[in-house]
Amino acid sequence: MAASVNAVPLKTRAEDFVLALAEAGFKGRVVPESLSEYGIKVAVSREGKDLGLAVVFYKPKTDTFKLVLTELRDSSCNDALMAVWNRPRDAAGKTAPDLAIYVDGSYQEGVACVGWAAVICANGSVTEELSGTIDDTSQRQVLGELEAATQALSWCQRQGHSAVIIYYDYEGVAAWATGAWKAKNNRTREYAEFVHSSNIKIDWQKVAAHSGDSGNERADALARLALTRKASGSSADAATVSNPEEQLKTRAQAFCDHLVAAGYSAAIRGFYNHSDAQISLARGGNSLGVLHLYLTAKSPLSLKLHDVRVDPATLASLEGEWQDFLGIAAGTKAEDLADGDGLVAVDHYNKILLPFAGCDFDFIQLAEAVAEACRYRNRPVVPVDELRYDYTALQAQIQALRC
Repeated sequence: MAASVNAVPLKTRAEDFVLALAEAGFKGRVVPESLSEYGIKVAVSREGKDLGLAVVFYKPKTDTFKLVLTELRDSSCNDALMAVWNRPRDAAGKTAPDLAIYVDGSYQEGVACVGWAAVICANGSVTEELSGTIDDTSQRQVLGELEAATQALSWCQRQGHSAVIIYYDYEGVAAWATGAWKAKNNRTREYAEFVHSSNIKIDWQKVAAHSGDSGNERADALARLALTRKASGSSADAATVSNPEEQLKTRAQAFCDHLVAAGYSAAIRGFYNHSDAQISLARGGNSLGVLHLYLTAKSPLSLKLHDVRVDPATLASLEGEWQDFLGIAAGTKAEDLADGDGLVAVDHYNKILLPFAGCDFDFIQLAEAVAEACRYRNRPVVPVDELRYDYTALQAQIQALRC
C-alpha cells in the first residue's frame, strides 16, 4: 500500500491514545497495516480480554481527529474509551489538565428561535451546563451552533482558562474559526473575529452527531430543551386543544423535555395508531429502551414501561419522574407544601403544569393548591370542580391571591 500523506499525524495521535489507554487501565496497540489515507486502527484490550478495534480518523482540512468505536466487540466500554480519547495530551504525551466543552445548536420548523447549549467537563466529569436561545432563525441551527461555541469561549474567559477542547458536530464551528471556510456574512465574520480575539488555545474535535457520544448527546438534548421551553410560552391553537393526537404530540415532547432536565436523553421516535407516542430513552450514552405514552379521546394520558430495560431502582425513578411531570408528587398533598404566604404549593404546581397551559387538561392539583391558599389567607374558596379545566381562570385567581 502506498504511504499515506497523513501518516505522521495519524500515527502520532494513535500513539498518544495508546499511552492514555495505559494510564486508564487498558492496553492499546497501533495496527500499522491498517493505515489508510485518513485513518488508522488501534487494537484495544483489558485484563487479557480483546475488546476489538478503535479507529482514529484525521481530517487535514480542519486538522482535527475523531475516534470511531463501531468495530469494538464490547460496547459497554464505549464511554470509558471516549473519556480516555477526550483527555487532552501535552507535548510529552502525558495527560494535561482537562477542560472540554461540548457545543450544539437546535432548530425546529415553525419556532421563532434557535436553541444552543454547552456542556462543560473537567477531568472527565460534567461541571456546568449552559443553554439558551437566540431569535435569529435565518440560518436555521447554524447560528445556534456558533452561539454555543461563543458562549463556551466567553465562559472560559470569565473563568480565566487559556486552553480548551471544543467538541462539535457541525463542521462550520471549527471551519470558520480556523479559516478553512471563508466567512461570507456578518454573523460568521463576527464569530471568526471573536474566536481569534479570545486568546484561548482551542483544540477543535469533530464528533459525529447522534453517534452515542454522551457529551454531544447531552448538548443536543439541552439545546432542544431550551428551544421547546421558549416555544411553550405560546398557547396551543384550537386544533391542538380539541384533537387528542395533537395533544399527545405536545405532551410527549413536554415529557421528553422533563426527562432531559432530569438527566436522561429522550427523543420521540414516532407515533403509532394515532394514540401511542414512542420515546427512545438513554442515559450516559446507554440505551434504556422505549417509553410509551397513550392518549385517546376516551382514555386519559398514561405511561407504559414494558419496553424499558432498566433495574428496579431506575424503573422507580422513571415512575417518579412521570408523577412529578403530572404534578402528583408521590405522597405529597397541596397542604403539605404550604408555608409563609400560602403560595408555595401554587407555585410548585403552576411551574409543573405550565407546558399544558393551552391544552384541554385537568389542572386539579393546581386548582386544589389555589383553594388551599384561599383558605390559608382567609379568602373565599374557589370552586375546584369549576376551575380545574380552566387554566386562564386559575391564573386570574392566582393573580388575585398575590394582591
